[in-house]
Amino acid sequence: MLTSYAEEEVRAEVKIDPQPLGFTDGYRVVEVESGEEVPVRNHRFSLRLRKHGVGEFRLLPR
Repeated sequence: MLTSYAEEEVRAEVKIDPQPLGFTDGYRVVEVESGEEVPVRNHRFSLRLRKHGVGEFRLLPR
């Protein structure tokens, strides 16, 4: 979960280290609110956060 305290909409970049999380065979990121898979590149993805908003995502094994 990410929380924004910004005064305007922002884009947050997230970097994942999959090894300590046990994702040795790959993973996917799903946005909780929409259920849509989020594109991941080089273990990084971004989410748009509204002013004072919250972004939730799940990491799921492939």
